[in-house]
Parts: sequence; structure tokens; C-alpha cells
Amino acid sequence: MKFKKDISTIGEQCTGCGACSAICPLGCIQMKVDAEGFRMPEIDHTVCLNCGKCVKICPAYNDTIQYDPVRVLAAASYDEEGCQRSSSGGVFYEAARYVIQSLHGYVCGAVLDDDLQLKHIVTDSMRDVVKMQGSKYIQSDITGCYSEIQNHLKKHQVVLFCGTPCQVAGIEHFLGKTNGLVTMDLICHGTPSAYAFSEYMHKKYPEEKYFDFSFRQKNIHTKSLFSYHYFSKNKKGNMKIAKRVLSSQDPFYQAFLNGDNYRESCYICKYAKDSRCGDITIGDCANYRAYELPLNKELSTVCINTENGEKMWNAISERFCSATADYKREVQLNAQLHTPARRTIQRNDFYKDIKQMSEYSLKQKYCPRKGIKAVVKDFFIWHTTPEIRDNFKQGFQGVFLKRRNK
Repeated sequence: MKFKKDISTIGEQCTGCGACSAICPLGCIQMKVDAEGFRMPEIDHTVCLNCGKCVKICPAYNDTIQYDPVRVLAAASYDEEGCQRSSSGGVFYEAARYVIQSLHGYVCGAVLDDDLQLKHIVTDSMRDVVKMQGSKYIQSDITGCYSEIQNHLKKHQVVLFCGTPCQVAGIEHFLGKTNGLVTMDLICHGTPSAYAFSEYMHKKYPEEKYFDFSFRQKNIHTKSLFSYHYFSKNKKGNMKIAKRVLSSQDPFYQAFLNGDNYRESCYICKYAKDSRCGDITIGDCANYRAYELPLNKELSTVCINTENGEKMWNAISERFCSATADYKREVQLNAQLHTPARRTIQRNDFYKDIKQMSEYSLKQKYCPRKGIKAVVKDFFIWHTTPEIRDNFKQGFQGVFLKRRNK
């Protein structure tokens, strides 16, 4: 029997959003993990009706409406605790709090479990929202959320969905135009395999059980540090001390920063541009030094893209210290707002290497060697305030100029 074109022909364009699986009337499309650990659609052709719904709904095959931002801001929440848990200015946290506490609605965001699997969940609990906070540099699974979001919307309940642009596109293609849904897309660098990450970490530290795992930290001294931070229990259940692993010491993390382990679709991403698909776009503010806000906090870039996004921002704006941002400059400084990630030569081997190579060999290949100067710099940044670092830098430059002028 000759089958019509279906989603199985998508290949490297697939973003793994799972909309095809959610829309299939017979449930004959399953999202299966491929050799690299990415979810791909697999069709049971003995059941498939060739209805074509999977192709008609797929964001990779069809255009997604993208908007030029109406307003762009640099912002940070006044809430100290909520902002500290966020990677930058706490915009998602405040929007989620408003939806749950004021609108009695639901929030859909990514949660990392203790097995280091990343999945989107739908919740009306702020305890779950706390788990959704912070950057997670692997791809989450949203396939279980489509019908749940749809059911809440049918009951006229508000739902806030936050995810990568391709995930937002999947949700919007599945649901169509509908009242009550607010989408928030992230300024995304690219997504490594969550399945491969979990395998890698358990292979690297087989005796440990992770909890409270985060991919990025900040403290009173520095606004952002690229490192894993987690607590661990051994198999006996005894708690171990908190651990921190700098990105430069970990091949998987360093590969993420270098662009060596993204999903293939990330390198041809059609959402990596200044027009956006979500009602609101959030991400780290690349031009943060240009805005003199009275808060010593990491700033978020906030793009208000639609009337729906405008309503949400107006409802929560009093919770923020903000300033109008120079979007042209943000686009210049943030590559993800104007072009997809560049596919590296190392990408050809990465997912084979993490299965076959030793930790030492992986570090040799994927982690640049750091001299003592760079190690001291990392320590200095984590343990001193920006003011101390600026004073030290100015003092060092003064000594250098005096020596040069002698």
C-alpha cells in the first residue's frame, strides 16, 4: 500500500514539539527517542488513516505567525526571593504568580525531576512554579500537556504557557486561535538532548542521586555564573554537601555553550529572529549596562508582541523596575534574535563520543584548557562583589599606566 505524505518524512526539520502525536485521531504517532536521545515521531502505518492532520498541524511544515514587538523593556522584579531563583529578571515568575493567584488559572512550564528528566507540566501551584524557574539547557518534553491545556481552556480558565519558540508554535498550531491562552517564548540558544544529558550525568556520577539541580547560579557577588549546582544523596540516602561544576569543567555543558550538541533543527531554526511567535518574549538582557535601574539585579529583555501580551504586562508591570530598551541594539548583541546557531564540526561526533569516550578524553576534546589565570578569575568573580572587581580593575590599570609612563 502506498502511503500519502505524513510526518515521518520530516527528518532534521523536526523540533520534537509533539503536536503531530497530540493531534492524531487514532494515536498512531508516538514520540520515540532516537540514537542521539531526541524525540522523533514514529508512525504505526498499519493503523494510520493517511488523514494528513499531522502534516497540516506541524510548525516545521507550516508557517507560524510571528510578530514585531510593540514594546521592548529591560526589567527586573522587585521580589528579591523570586528574582534570585530566576536566571534573570523574574518575568515568568511574576506572570505565573498573577495567573495562579489573581486569575485562578494554570501555568505550563518545564520541571526537572530528580532523575534529571525535563518535562512540561500544567499546574495551579506556586510550589511547582518555583521548580519551573531558572534556565534549563536541555530540551523538555511537552507532549503530555496538549490535551490538558485544551481542557482548561474549554472551561474558560486562563493558561500561561512558557517554552522555547518551537514549543510555543506547536501549542499554537494545535489549539488554533483561542481565548484564555497566553504564550511566553524564550530567547533560545538551542536545545541539547535531555535524555542523553540524564544518561551522561548518571554515568559520570553513578553513585549519586540528584536533587535541587540548576544550570545557572547567581549570588550577592555575581549576577550570573554558568555552572551546574546541585545537592546529592548517595544510595544509602545520606545527604552530601552541595556541589558546583563550572561549565569549563564539564564536556556536556561546554558543548552547549559552543553549540556542539543542539538538536539538528536548531541550526536551521526559523524562530531565531527579531519577530517573535509568543505573546511575550523573555530572555537575558544583552545590553544591560545601558540601563541605569536602581536595582543591582540581572535584567530581562521583555518583548511585548501582541495585544494579549500587552494585557498581561499591564497587569504585572507594577511589580517591576523597568526601562524602555533599545531593541535594535539587543538584536545586534544577541545572536539568537537574528540568526540560528552555527553548526560546528564537533556536532558530528558529540553524541557518539559521550557514549564511548572516557571523561578525560571528552574534556580534552570539548573543554578548552584553562590556565591558572582563568581559574583565579572564576574564583574571583564568584567570591567578590562587582564594586570590588571594578576597584581592583581600576587600581590595576592605574599601576600599569604608571609603570608604562616611567
